Amino acid sequence: MSRTLALLLLMGMILSGAIASELAQDFPRGYSNPVIANPALNISRSNYEFTSISLSSPQVEIDEVVVDLETYHSLSIPDESIYYREGCPAVPQITRFYRIPNTGSVDLVIREASYSLVDDINSLPIQPEEDRFRQVPVKAADVYGVDSWYPAEIAVAGDPMIMRDYRVVPVTLFPVQVNTLTGQARIYDQLDVDLVANDTPGENEIVNSRPASGAFAPAYSRFIANLDETSLDDDANYTPGQYLILCPDNSTILQWVDTLSTWKRRRGFEIEIDARDNWTYSTMKSRVQQAYNAEDSNLEFVCIVGDPMQGTYYMPTSTTNWDGQYDHYFGTLAGSDEIADIAVGRLSVTSASQLATVMRKIMLYEREPYMDDTGWFNRAFLYAGTDYEVSSNEIMMLWARRQFEHMTGVNDITIATHPG
Repeated sequence: MSRTLALLLLMGMILSGAIASELAQDFPRGYSNPVIANPALNISRSNYEFTSISLSSPQVEIDEVVVDLETYHSLSIPDESIYYREGCPAVPQITRFYRIPNTGSVDLVIREASYSLVDDINSLPIQPEEDRFRQVPVKAADVYGVDSWYPAEIAVAGDPMIMRDYRVVPVTLFPVQVNTLTGQARIYDQLDVDLVANDTPGENEIVNSRPASGAFAPAYSRFIANLDETSLDDDANYTPGQYLILCPDNSTILQWVDTLSTWKRRRGFEIEIDARDNWTYSTMKSRVQQAYNAEDSNLEFVCIVGDPMQGTYYMPTSTTNWDGQYDHYFGTLAGSDEIADIAVGRLSVTSASQLATVMRKIMLYEREPYMDDTGWFNRAFLYAGTDYEVSSNEIMMLWARRQFEHMTGVNDITIATHPG
């Protein structure tokens, strides 16, 4: 669970196929949503050594879904995600990040738990995406037909992580449990837990603290559920930090990079350019790590100029065990978790003309934005590949649209797909 959460909750799993088409609606299954306030969730924000989390009368919805002529029940909570395990019942989860002390460990203590029992529940099993055309649903043998409650625990805490300036831990509440043998569901009307710090050495401790980055303050306030925002406003450093540019050692590229760096300096950033002919993804990571670890470092942004394909404008990226290539790797600098500690962007250009076009757009957008019709400030276009009948890309874009709508002023969003 912690790996999924560490990717800022963007890589959660989803339902697919016939079952997913019934359930996906406009919020993808398995993607956590730390942004939207849940009125049933009450969280204390005054003491990071002791956080009280109370869930009272959550709005649990029970929907009927017909698969292979059999009626199943899906239990969900609006704007919350579904706990993902292939072949297991679709039940809601409420996951949030909570700030904890910079050192030590934490215990999760269940203070109160009360529920109502609902009969005649035929729990809908989550299906693997590659089996989207399967007519008979896959059911986990260790859950279906077994006289036990799923999930087994109603509250779990993940491993501590570092979110740049703060140490956090993910806590998940399961307000619904199902028993597939008896056909019953426990729906919790009250679930209270406490997150209690202790002095036992823990994972990913922050030894040398620093003022919170003002550039990251909006993310902290949205993703850390128990954050004292008044304290954040008082303590955060809103002076622009360091901006590192990595690029090939090419005269044409450097000409445009110099233009970009001049503009960023005018905006208050401390700019450093590193141009080389022989970049590898490991030397790029080492260079970023070096800048981040430097004494009094305030590295906030890394801009990679070049495309991760061979050629004059080649700048590599990392290959992960998910059979994909991602720049996220360059941003994971503090601790052993996978939460990015800086913002990493790439100008993915393959020619001088493309680079010139991109740079001109940056300058125009930031210096002389088109003001005759400002509607474009609120528009976005999202493009998803659906090759090999994969639906997760489109569903992730549906999730991204909701994040744009709730985290930014962008609310006119078009989603398109292409078979490739």
